[in-house]
Amino acid sequence: MSGSWKIWRSREDERPRFIWAERWNAPAYALIILVCVPLLGWSGFDESIKWIIAALWFGLFPFYMLFEGRELTGQMEGRGSIDAPQARAQIRTGQLPYFGAVLAIVVWLVALVYFKDDPSGSPIRYGIVEWVILGHTWLAILLSNRIFYGLIMELLKSAPRGERTERRLG
Repeated sequence: MSGSWKIWRSREDERPRFIWAERWNAPAYALIILVCVPLLGWSGFDESIKWIIAALWFGLFPFYMLFEGRELTGQMEGRGSIDAPQARAQIRTGQLPYFGAVLAIVVWLVALVYFKDDPSGSPIRYGIVEWVILGHTWLAILLSNRIFYGLIMELLKSAPRGERTERRLG
């Protein structure tokens, strides 16, 4: 396994160590956004603490991209080509963080409607930090999906071309 980091596989014949993270990173990201952004709005934390939490969250996004890329390269290393059903599954699950952000907005709106007659208003208050986190999620997932969707489509097109070339030459 030359050219690849040893941390990803314990031995040549085994599955990648972090395959669970490769498969579940998008659903986990969506769930964290869906649950934690409304909780952050409800928490009543000081603005500076919220910015620290947001900065830590933004710092974790490269790991999301890393695991998305690893999911794709793992298929290529294992089979030498990308499997169409798995490619479709990766494209579908790549949309989940976007829906997590949309549902976090829905939670906020439902709380606004539910507590509209309460004199203190909704307990879930989205300030600038919460909206920046949701905006970052939207933009980052848009970028991630554009990158990996294009790459997946190119790999799906190139595998049959390579097989035809091998048959013609061999």
